[in-house]
Amino acid sequence: MTIVMWVLLGLLLVVLLSMAWSLLHVLRQHGRLLLRLEALEARVGAGEGAAQAEHGPAGLLPATPFPPFRLPSLDNGEVALEQFRGERVLLVHWSPDCGYCRQIAPDLAGLQERLRKRKTELVLVSYGSPEANRTLVEEHGLTCRVLL
Repeated sequence: MTIVMWVLLGLLLVVLLSMAWSLLHVLRQHGRLLLRLEALEARVGAGEGAAQAEHGPAGLLPATPFPPFRLPSLDNGEVALEQFRGERVLLVHWSPDCGYCRQIAPDLAGLQERLRKRKTELVLVSYGSPEANRTLVEEHGLTCRVLL
C-alpha cells in the first residue's frame, strides 16, 4: 500500500471514531434528559397531590355537591345554596371590573334562554359593587340572578 492509502485509511478511522464518540454523547445526553423528565413528572405529580391534600381540591367535577353558602342578591334578597337543590345551575364568578367578564356578557345574555330550555339556571357570583353590576346587567340584558 502506498502512503496515500494509509493516510486515507487513517482519516477514515478518525472520522468513524469521532462519529462514534458523538453518537455516544448524544445517547448519554438523551438518557439524562429522559431521566430528568421522569423525575420532574414524578415531582409534579406528587406536588399536585400534596397541594390538593393541603389546600383541598382545585375544582369540582360536574354533579359534585357544592359547599353550602348564603349570599346577598342584587335585587336586595338573600339566596342560599339550598334553594338550588335538585336543580342544574351554571355558577359563574363575575366582576364588572373584569375585562373578560365584560367581553362574555353578551354571550351569557344570549345563552340564558337556551339554558332555561335545558332547565339550567345561570347564576353570577360577583365581586363588584351593586351599582356596577346593575349597570353591566342592564347594558347586556342579563336577567339571571346576581349574587354579591
